[in-house]
Amino acid sequence: MMPAGRISAEPTSARLCARFTMAFLSGGRPVGFSRFRGLFGRWRIRPACIAAVALAVVLIGASGRSAAQETSSQASSVPWQQAQPSSAAPAVVAPDPFGGAGPTRLNGQISGQVALNAGDFQAITLTGRPEVYFVSGNGRYVVRGAIYDLWQGRELATLAEVKTATQTVNFPALVRLIPEFEPFRVGTGTKRVVVFLDPFCPYCQRLLAEIGQRTGDKEHEFIILPVALLGAESVRAVRNLHCASDRPAALTALLTHNLAEPLEEVADCDVGAVQKRLIFARLMQVRAVPFLIRDDGLRQEGMPANLTAWLAGGA
Repeated sequence: MMPAGRISAEPTSARLCARFTMAFLSGGRPVGFSRFRGLFGRWRIRPACIAAVALAVVLIGASGRSAAQETSSQASSVPWQQAQPSSAAPAVVAPDPFGGAGPTRLNGQISGQVALNAGDFQAITLTGRPEVYFVSGNGRYVVRGAIYDLWQGRELATLAEVKTATQTVNFPALVRLIPEFEPFRVGTGTKRVVVFLDPFCPYCQRLLAEIGQRTGDKEHEFIILPVALLGAESVRAVRNLHCASDRPAALTALLTHNLAEPLEEVADCDVGAVQKRLIFARLMQVRAVPFLIRDDGLRQEGMPANLTAWLAGGA
């Protein structure tokens, strides 16, 4: 079992990642998602998910090039499917992206950095240079140039824009996907808050207790997505809550942590929505629970110190 508040599942396939990415781009729902039903517990997430989004970024960049740029690019590169070792092909040495400041000289020149919440990359700026560089976690690879946020639909040109992107989500697009996950809902307000949680996470239980006191809230609506991250007990509880024949009783059991006695379930319960929640939690880079997303798109990892203040717009 992983430590409390941490994800124990590993992420999903590039194909599914691409579906969600396209849903954010198009403003619609993922197409053909029903074929993944009934596979709860069988998915394993791979780095290919990141590769799928990276490929989309490359394609977007490629679509904006001029014909001359395309010709030049094709002349100096080989499609990866065709790339083979050859003693006749001379090595191509890329120019130093730091303008001659090698690894030993780079130390101390970094003026700012932001960890990207997609892959093991840092965005950095250097003293006296306007560009933003993207450096791999082991310091081996450096990417210089534009980065495009597909989910927000804009280019990130400055370190401040990168930081904002890592802290926020395109909330209207997210809300369009929510019905796929068959969430529990508390409150009837127009200000919606998405909450990922595990029923057996202690901080999640504290948050649920606070939400339980807001059942008559006419300003906020809490969209609760239980996900099983903390072991077999969580898997059993999340499934039972989802499959309960009495939905209001299931919500009460969740809010009060009254999960010892299983609820009566409907026959032939479809747990596809439960699986989708877990997959989507990973796409949202949920690394710890509770994990909240406010209607302005701000992400909050962990329980806010003051829920009321956070809902009112506090950091």
